[in-house]
Amino acid sequence: MHDIERNHIAVVAPSSPATLIGPAVHEQAMRRINAEFGLPPVEYPSAKEKLSAQQRANDINSASKQQHCKAIFAVVGGNDSITLLKHFNREVLANSRTPFVGYSDNTAIHNFLWKLGRTSYYGGSTQVQLGPGPFVDPIQSDSIKKVLEGTGSLELVKPSDYEVRGKDWRSPLALIEGGPRSPYPDYLWAGDRKISKGRSWGGCVQTLLQLAVMNELPTPQQLTSAILFLELSDEHIGDSNVLKFVRALGEAGYFHVVGAVLFGLPPHSRNQGAEQEARPHPSAATKLLRAVSREIGNYNDELPRVLGIPIGHLRPQYVIPYGGTIEVNGINRTVTVFYEPR
Repeated sequence: MHDIERNHIAVVAPSSPATLIGPAVHEQAMRRINAEFGLPPVEYPSAKEKLSAQQRANDINSASKQQHCKAIFAVVGGNDSITLLKHFNREVLANSRTPFVGYSDNTAIHNFLWKLGRTSYYGGSTQVQLGPGPFVDPIQSDSIKKVLEGTGSLELVKPSDYEVRGKDWRSPLALIEGGPRSPYPDYLWAGDRKISKGRSWGGCVQTLLQLAVMNELPTPQQLTSAILFLELSDEHIGDSNVLKFVRALGEAGYFHVVGAVLFGLPPHSRNQGAEQEARPHPSAATKLLRAVSREIGNYNDELPRVLGIPIGHLRPQYVIPYGGTIEVNGINRTVTVFYEPR
């Protein structure tokens, strides 16, 4: 990509070119980027066509070198971002200050940047959070604006309701209607009532499992005093397997060194696994979160933890710093995220 002599947002597809499935949703997302954030989107080749891992990595390398690029937005997560890691230009990415914004399978990219000492931002896929439905959720818009400003903070306030799957992107209704919503359940608080503040790390459990096999996870010692955040993909692995993963983190010693744990509200639905739109199932999600909290407590019951926050695979979601600062205040029962890059 040649040098772009104007402020803009780069749009890339690290894994899946979901725009090919819902081109009208993609085009609406591009218009909304300009309208909501006052910056024109520049679509890189991966956003419009199926490319090799090296070509997709090159899009991120190239965007990271652009002097006037204010952020790199991922179209969607996908399932093979791990294949990009060996093609990244470490020097370019280490020296870039252009924030990368994405979630789910993009956890692999966030973890790569984290190990370079970078701050990236977890959330905000254009094809899921920006393009579909009648509008961009205010929570979404406000947190992305903070990313672009590179300053300030937001408290993760519980929304009134949420959805886990919208309309089929191929349907004209996807442009004007969201998915069915349910009332948002209360956060679950446990552990010591104190203030914990630290550098964040974590992501999507399903991708972290892949990174564990690749020996790409930080050691417990590297996460001393960190704020560990986890969330689940809508590719359900079963509640028992989630608990096994949490138990493995406990056996590895993570819960004795991190400063606090955050867990996103699981995207459980009443017709889980079905292709059609699904209504959220808050009671099933809360049941799993209570079990997760108990499992963490088996290793360190004093560890502050907040479960059910709006991150990851749901709408609305907050875009939160990955490798930036998060404060968990167990006294006032607030979670605050900071948008100043480290």
